[in-house]
Amino acid sequence: CVFLSTLAVALTGYLQGGDIGIFPFVMWILGQISVFQFYNPDFMRLFGVGVLNGALWTITVEIQFYLLVPLIHFLINRRPGWLMLVFILSLALNLFLRSHADFRSIPLKLLAVSFMPWVYMFLCGFAIAHTEELKVWIERIGFPYLLLAYVASMNFIGGYTENAQNSINPVSFLLLAGLVFKIAITSLPLSKNILAHIRESDYSYGLYLYHMPVINILLFLGLFPAGVNVAIAAVISSLAAFMSWKFVEKPALELKRK
Repeated sequence: CVFLSTLAVALTGYLQGGDIGIFPFVMWILGQISVFQFYNPDFMRLFGVGVLNGALWTITVEIQFYLLVPLIHFLINRRPGWLMLVFILSLALNLFLRSHADFRSIPLKLLAVSFMPWVYMFLCGFAIAHTEELKVWIERIGFPYLLLAYVASMNFIGGYTENAQNSINPVSFLLLAGLVFKIAITSLPLSKNILAHIRESDYSYGLYLYHMPVINILLFLGLFPAGVNVAIAAVISSLAAFMSWKFVEKPALELKRK
């Protein structure tokens, strides 16, 4: 993804439009292929939304979540009170960043890419996995009611523009998590062949990786109106996700058996 994205930017001529410097470019590439994707140099600020693949900062946070799993598992079984304290602190930090995020401040920027403001989301997944009663309770809520509540919360708790960004309010997040859970357990009225393909394939990570570079290239080129750009971005991102799964991700996962 990093290789294709950088190549695409180069083909637009953007990288020739100023004195980038070898060192900032190399540091940017190293950040993109490691766990420091949140690093974004000044020379990329004028391309698209200003960050070539702005979604990738979450990889840094996800890695921290995975490292925390043993500790969380211990706390949820032995020290639930401490875990609740972590949940409350995480939620408080998330609300603080929602109102006071200033990414010109290095400490605040580092706090935003740490696990602390986001781990309350991860703990919600732990709660569902460990609590059968919670699963049953979510299953009983009618999907239309949950969807309506989610849409209302996105528009009336802080406004849609703010909630559609990283600063989604906690109520909307919880409702969204409930919707995702309900969709995940829903039996789809599809043929056996299609259901088998769905079970054996996973295009979600490819969509996550490729959608922002596609969007940024379309924005930079400025060739089409917004509606056309949305359609093109959806098609190209889906195709990239399919190719990524078929030729990169699935073969890599199959190596685990060896």
